[in-house]
Amino acid sequence: MKKIILSSLSIVTLFIMANWAKQVSDVKGDRLHRVNFYGRIITVGNQDKEPKIDNISIDNAIKQIPVYLAPTTFTKNINPTTFTITANPKEILTQVKIDPAEIRTVTVKRVEGNPVTWKYKDGDKTRREYIEISTTLNDNSKNNYLIDANKTLRFNKVSPAGPLESTQNFKGLIKLTIEGYKDRDLEKNKEIKEKYRKRRGKKGLNHKYPKGIPTKK
Repeated sequence: MKKIILSSLSIVTLFIMANWAKQVSDVKGDRLHRVNFYGRIITVGNQDKEPKIDNISIDNAIKQIPVYLAPTTFTKNINPTTFTITANPKEILTQVKIDPAEIRTVTVKRVEGNPVTWKYKDGDKTRREYIEISTTLNDNSKNNYLIDANKTLRFNKVSPAGPLESTQNFKGLIKLTIEGYKDRDLEKNKEIKEKYRKRRGKKGLNHKYPKGIPTKK
């Protein structure tokens, strides 16, 4: 009886650990997304470099990223000079969802080298911060948005030694260039079909087939 109980506990423990490991893996951002966005990046700490990157996402999201249209008008609750908002952004700002597939470049708006950080304030208390980003779309149109300062850019640096899993806060971003994207499943299917086509091409009159499969005539 004790052995049965111990075995059951072991199975439950293994299940919990496996589930926890999966959650940790997802949080770290080391999963490969089906749609693989690739391009280049320039950061504050390495402005002399523009490495190739892929598997680009924002907190593991690759579409419908929630942002606000950056305000430009001085109102009772908006001060573009001090970059402060004194009302809930959901109630006064235009909410937008952007897709990396539509974006060519993302840069962080800066004043004297510092990222423009908007603050949603309730009295003297700062409830939330947003980073202002400038985007250039595939049709060359440009828009500025406010993205939650807690959002993190995730990507893999392309390296001969293998992908280097990386994260970057938007405060440290200079420029992100999205050069394109690939569907991993479609690419994989193409490779399989190509291998199958080549393998079939090698089968001639003298090809040895398994039993039960007639040879070509």
